[in-house]
Amino acid sequence: MLVRVIPALTAAIAFSACATAQTPQPAAPDWMAGCWTNADGDAREVWSADLSGLMFGYGIAFADGEVVFFEELRLEAQGEGYVYAAAPGGDAWTRFGETARGETAITFENAEHDYPQRIAYQRDGDALTATISLIDGENARSFEFTVCTD
Repeated sequence: MLVRVIPALTAAIAFSACATAQTPQPAAPDWMAGCWTNADGDAREVWSADLSGLMFGYGIAFADGEVVFFEELRLEAQGEGYVYAAAPGGDAWTRFGETARGETAITFENAEHDYPQRIAYQRDGDALTATISLIDGENARSFEFTVCTD
C-alpha cells in the first residue's frame, strides 16, 4: 500500500508546485509614472506607480478652460511584456501589445486598429514624448510633455 501512495503523493506535490509556479512578471515601465504636461498646459497625461503589474493613467486636453478630450489608460503585465489599453472618451478599450523596449522607451502595436496602430513612449530626463502612428510609422504625431509643476 505504501508503495502505491508514494508515487501518488509525489505526483500530487509536483502538480501542486507546477500549478502555483508563476511566470516572472516583466519589469514595469515605472519611468512613465507621474504627472506630465505639454508646454501650453492644455494637455496632461498622468500615470500611477506600478501596482503589482498594473499602471493606471489618464490623458486629458483642454481648450478655453473646457475639457475637449479625455481617455482612460492602463498598462497590464501580460506574459513577457505589457499591454497598453486605452478607452478614449470612455468608449470601449483598445489593446496594444508591447513590441519593443529600451531602458526608458517602450512601443506598443495593434495592426488591427484604424489609428493609431503604434504607440511609443520615450523618456529623456524630465521630458516624456508619446508618439502615435500607423504600424509602418506613417502619419506620426508626437506629444511632448514635461513633469507637471502644479
